[in-house]
Amino acid sequence: ICAGTSVTFTAGGGTGYNFRVNGAGVQNGASNTYTTSSLTNNQSVDVVVTNSNGCVATSAVITISVNALPTPVISSSDTDNKFCSGTSVTFTAGGGATYNFRVNGTSVQNGSSNTYTTTSLTNNQVVDVIVTNSNGCSATSSGITNTVYALPSPTLVSSDADNRFCAGTSVTFTAGGGTSYNFRVAGSSVQSGASATYTTSSLVNNQVVDVIVTNSNGC
Repeated sequence: ICAGTSVTFTAGGGTGYNFRVNGAGVQNGASNTYTTSSLTNNQSVDVVVTNSNGCVATSAVITISVNALPTPVISSSDTDNKFCSGTSVTFTAGGGATYNFRVNGTSVQNGSSNTYTTTSLTNNQVVDVIVTNSNGCSATSSGITNTVYALPSPTLVSSDADNRFCAGTSVTFTAGGGTSYNFRVAGSSVQSGASATYTTSSLVNNQVVDVIVTNSNGC
């Protein structure tokens, strides 16, 4: 058995039963069953049976092989377990032969791989792992609670109603949804900082303006 497994011993042949572990009495009375989860390796269980005439005999011995539980470990690729929504995080386990990773108690990956990578965690979700060793004994790691910050919701508007204008026209782009704004033209940064507006008169035909918005959590 694995350490901590609940085992029930059932005796017969009498009216009184004195169950013993390694010769020491652990339960004595009319009950013919003895249940324990505290056996250790190579301990022997027997029972001294008394019948209605007060006669006593001792049963054969059952010797128990108790396999140790694994010592599960789990760590995260994010040092403080605080990150932005959609961030890829890898959890690495150890201490066994197979690993059942769980998110909030629900299995998400089970097998021989000791790593689990995800981008879908939400705030306050807990990741742990059930580790099983080569003897088939299992133990559950401590849980890692993750703080997941929401992404900003960026907005961008132009001072030109239809975004059609003559060369050299001054156009102002106004962003929102964050605390800092990296304006880009054709994918190249042209202004980055706390200002939510960007004004230019140098745009050429078909150039695209967008903005990378960062919130107070750095997302």
